[in-house]
Amino acid sequence: MELLLVGTNHANQYVGNKYGDSAKFTEYLRSVCSTHEVDLLAEEMSIEALEKNSAKSTALELARTLGIPHLFCDPNRRERTALGIPTDDELRTSLGFRKYLLNHQIDRFEDAERSYWPLREEEWIRRVEACSFSICLFIVGSNHVSSFSDIVRSRGMPLQVLHQRWMP
Repeated sequence: MELLLVGTNHANQYVGNKYGDSAKFTEYLRSVCSTHEVDLLAEEMSIEALEKNSAKSTALELARTLGIPHLFCDPNRRERTALGIPTDDELRTSLGFRKYLLNHQIDRFEDAERSYWPLREEEWIRRVEACSFSICLFIVGSNHVSSFSDIVRSRGMPLQVLHQRWMP
C-alpha cells in the first residue's frame, strides 16, 4: 500500500468550477493514474459538500472513466459531530463570534478550525486503510499536505508528495 498525495485548490475538485481548472486537473490526474498504476482514487471531499455546492467531483468522474474505485474521505456533518468536530457555526458560537467574521476575528477562527484538522485527517487515513489497494492517489486541499503527510508517515505507509499545491 502506497499513497501518492496531491495538494490543490478545492475549486479544481469541482467539475466546471469557475475558480479552478477541472479539465486540466483531470488530465493531470489521468496522467498520474496511468504513470503510477493507481488502483484507488481518494479525496478530501464528501457527497454532502458536493450537494451543498451543486457540483460533481472531478476525481469521481475520472475514476468512473478509468474503472477504478473512488473514495470520499471527508466526514459529513453527522460524522463530524460523532468525531467531535464542530460545524463552522458551532465554532463561531463557541468563540463568541457572529455569523460573519470581522477582520480581526479571522485568524482566531482559522486557528480554532485548524485545531480539528488532526481528527479529520485521522478519519481520512482510517477510511483509506479500510480499502484494498496497491497505489492510492489522494487529493487534499494544499493546506493539509504537510499535516496529512505526517499522519500517513506515522502509520508507516509509503508516501510520495507529488504536488504541494498543484495549479494549472
